Amino acid sequence: MGQKKIKLIDLSQEAQPAYRPASPNRGEQAGSTKKEAKKTKEVKGEKISGKKVDAKDTKITGSKAAKKEVKSAEEVRGEKISVKAAKKPRAKKQRSRRYRKLKTLIDRKKLYPLAEGVKLLCQIANSKIDETVEVNLISREEKLSGTVSLPHGTGKKQKIAIADDRLIDTINKGKIDFDILIAEPKMMAKIAKVAKILGPKGLMPNPKAGTITDKPEALKKKLEKGELRFKTEQKTPLLHIIIGKISFGEKKLMANLEALIEAVKSKNIKKAVLTSTHSPGIKLDIKEKTI
Repeated sequence: MGQKKIKLIDLSQEAQPAYRPASPNRGEQAGSTKKEAKKTKEVKGEKISGKKVDAKDTKITGSKAAKKEVKSAEEVRGEKISVKAAKKPRAKKQRSRRYRKLKTLIDRKKLYPLAEGVKLLCQIANSKIDETVEVNLISREEKLSGTVSLPHGTGKKQKIAIADDRLIDTINKGKIDFDILIAEPKMMAKIAKVAKILGPKGLMPNPKAGTITDKPEALKKKLEKGELRFKTEQKTPLLHIIIGKISFGEKKLMANLEALIEAVKSKNIKKAVLTSTHSPGIKLDIKEKTI
């Protein structure tokens, strides 16, 4: 026999009306609902001027007021950044009262003859120490180099060493007791082993410095007597050469100065300034010395 399905009906609930009577303001409510939905879409960024955009973009482009606020914020940030980027002007170096007084004794517009310039420098150099005398030259040529033998030396004793096997072992241990190292060409292969030690200190022998020679003993004697090698700076045609000490006196300093000008050649010198450790510079007239 087939089973019969029985449907239970709950009569406790009242039957719902099939339809509701239309309210008189229902059309207005529907219209306002559509407007609100449209505004919501615009805020969410679903539809702005007929184009779909991301909701994130509406925060910036949603209104003119928002644009102005963002622009003003960017300007403020830009001002802050520019203030940080601006560097403070470098403070001028303050000279001592002694230096300013000595400067009044020198005519800055005058070119002093060699003898007069040396004499004036010896008069104004009244420091407690034995000041070093230096000549600063501006060369007319770049990459100018050469050697000069000062008759009375520089007043500074330089320790000069000649490379050999024993000295290389000492250097390898980190012991360096010399200012100039001279080497023969055959020793350069062995010196290359300690190049990492000598190179940073500027002590590596090289042909440009004239410290590689077949006659190291003869070169050592010349350097001990006061022979110097001069070379302009890498980017500017400047020479800074020591010619002695104030204690040398006028005659010895004058002899060293003349020897320097003879080696450099006056035609190669654009400007020359004589100075000491704590004294102002004295401009020299090198045209009078035609060698």
